[in-house]
Amino acid sequence: MNRIREVRSRCGMSQKDLANRLNIHQTAVSQWEMGRTAPRFDAVESMGKLFSVSSDYLLGLTDDPTPPGQEKASALDVAEAMADKFMDMHGRRPTAEEQSKLKTLMDAVIKGAKDD
Repeated sequence: MNRIREVRSRCGMSQKDLANRLNIHQTAVSQWEMGRTAPRFDAVESMGKLFSVSSDYLLGLTDDPTPPGQEKASALDVAEAMADKFMDMHGRRPTAEEQSKLKTLMDAVIKGAKDD
């Protein structure tokens, strides 16, 4: 199950860390990632909650990691959230120049996510 390895690694978690979180042995995680065995349903469900992805995504049944009932954030939602955070930190809305810098930063993050 390469998705488990992918998500676990992206979160900076070792096999042992994941095993400890799931209260299982590290070799079980290793076996899943090598495709020798499959995780039990309760383990898949726990990993989905832990990593904020759907069980179907972990099992390779979909390429959409969004958990059921959770909407994807639009670029506009993200931009608004960034502007709100800026206002919380600085007590004002970002200037046009600052908005441009935030957009450049957001574009770089999105591009980096696509490259992964």
